[in-house]
Amino acid sequence: MKLIKIKIMCWYSYKEPIKKVAENDVPCFKVVQLNDDGSLVSVYFEKVYKPKRTYKHKNIMPKKVNYTSKRYFSLIREGLHSYATDVEITIDNECSMIMVKEFVKVSKIPLWFSNNFKFAKVNCIIPKGAEYYENEQGEYVSTKLKVIGYEEIDTENICH
Repeated sequence: MKLIKIKIMCWYSYKEPIKKVAENDVPCFKVVQLNDDGSLVSVYFEKVYKPKRTYKHKNIMPKKVNYTSKRYFSLIREGLHSYATDVEITIDNECSMIMVKEFVKVSKIPLWFSNNFKFAKVNCIIPKGAEYYENEQGEYVSTKLKVIGYEEIDTENICH
């Protein structure tokens, strides 16, 4: 049986999205796959990230998606996705999920991988002057993202 990876990474918000421009560098992080050769690869789009590099995306635009006649949420699929530094993450290899926890809210992000994958927390900044959006779960999507460094995530101690 062939494993098919569905490539979706979506930022969403139930509030009206507000475009911000970083007045200072905004600390953030990504969770990526750490390959045996040391390469850092995004889980959804298989983009390779390297320390000390700045990545750019031209434009990010929220789209309104109606889920009832009177309710909607905003969605951004493109751009450079990351998490605020105070967001707690848990990687659940049994269910193949990364769970992002902030306060009581939990955003379960499904992944398609075998449990022997290694992960890294990539420390980043959204550079001063970059445009970005932030949602209720502490997720960012931005036009620029600079990779500072990374550390391997000890999945033995954080997986449920």
